[in-house]
Amino acid sequence: MKLVKIRIKGFQSFHDSGDITFSEKINIVVGQNNSGKSALLRALLPTLPDDRHRTSTKWQKFRLPRPEVFFTLEVSGAEIRDWVLIDGGQQYFPVGMSDNRLTVAFIEELFKFQRLELSVSRTPGNTFHSVYPSHRLFTYVPGSQQIAAAATPNNGEIIVSNHGVSSNDSLPGLLFNAWNRVMFYFAAERMTIGEAGPGYGSRLEPNASNLPNVLHTLNSERGDVFKQLVDHLREIFQSVGNLSVRTRPGSHNLEIRVWPTEAMERVELSFPLNSSGTGVAQVIALLAAIMTIDDGYICNR
Repeated sequence: MKLVKIRIKGFQSFHDSGDITFSEKINIVVGQNNSGKSALLRALLPTLPDDRHRTSTKWQKFRLPRPEVFFTLEVSGAEIRDWVLIDGGQQYFPVGMSDNRLTVAFIEELFKFQRLELSVSRTPGNTFHSVYPSHRLFTYVPGSQQIAAAATPNNGEIIVSNHGVSSNDSLPGLLFNAWNRVMFYFAAERMTIGEAGPGYGSRLEPNASNLPNVLHTLNSERGDVFKQLVDHLREIFQSVGNLSVRTRPGSHNLEIRVWPTEAMERVELSFPLNSSGTGVAQVIALLAAIMTIDDGYICNR
């Protein structure tokens, strides 16, 4: 899945952002304070806040339109197929007017698409919405009867059948659930994130409160990835030699320790992450987020 374009209307600092197009590589948004950088990232969140754009002439909530965000996303047929298997249950796809044989062939071709551009929108409290049909593989004539295909997961495979006359379209919902799974938002604020209670952590919380748990899990289960993280940290901060996570004596909390040397011979030579600068903690958290998510979007402010 790739985020191609976004447009934000009536949300926080945006009356209408116009189309904001993203490249396929790393995207960096810069601007002066209160120009809308954080608002742009919040518009990407799985839960869109109902924070309406205000002006000096319109500031009462009842006068303001609800925020709406428009997404253009590029997906593949293989991803859609995987989403059907992940979500489970019967999913429906518009196929236009078709007989049973063409219905099955239509879905088989849909799952083979290398690139499919989907346009969806959302408002606070709602999932993705799209015009019919969301895949835009045929032209819908208003008032005409349409056929939907039913795709049912069955022991790792998908059984496709003709659902009959129906305007059901599960693709926007599948896309919304996938977006929630891959989207990660990290608010890199000044926070104390070098210590946490005991526990397992496979993915960083948006406020990085479980950073010690994630690093401990990473070092235990994916040691080579943890080593790469430390190598990247050394490249950024020459004063950092190594990184470790230990159970803090007396409290049983997990504590991140920063070492000035690569060798870790005596714990007294290291110091708690909470005693280091905020920048070090933020960089470690960003590296942990990037290196523990297999396929997704990292948004940092």
